Amino acid sequence: QYEGEETLGVSTTLLFTNAKSDGLGVPLPAGRVRVFQGEAKGDALLGEAWLGHTPAGQKINLALGEAFDLSAKRKRTAFRLADDRLSLTETVEVTLSNAKSQPATLRLHESLPRWQDWEITESSQKWERVDAQNIAFDVTVPPGKDSVVRYTVRYRWPADVRP
Repeated sequence: QYEGEETLGVSTTLLFTNAKSDGLGVPLPAGRVRVFQGEAKGDALLGEAWLGHTPAGQKINLALGEAFDLSAKRKRTAFRLADDRLSLTETVEVTLSNAKSQPATLRLHESLPRWQDWEITESSQKWERVDAQNIAFDVTVPPGKDSVVRYTVRYRWPADVRP
């Protein structure tokens, strides 16, 4: 059984630490933050977000909105339940597209929700375990190009559990 291709939204996020080494390191008051690309305020607006009161030294994660020049399409290309019904293997392919004129680094989050005992058996890109059921890939996509992330995951469960 295969699923159709699914278009995913790409969120623009700014991550940094409120530290002296990054030019900050002071308590920041709550308020609206606008992020521009370039040296002057007249340059391209990347997005805006609300920042809560933030002490020095804290990590900040600002969700700036959806990107219009980055996209992602996800599809399952293989799916197999083992004859003994104690494991399931599926292959997923995500195509990341960059319509920008410069490279973009995207962090692809993938959920592995079928069972807690899983392993990645093949992957086209380096990945990291985020938590018990999530992995992430950091992928640099060249300007005007696509990058494909393909991975195969195998889930296993005890004999007394049936999918």
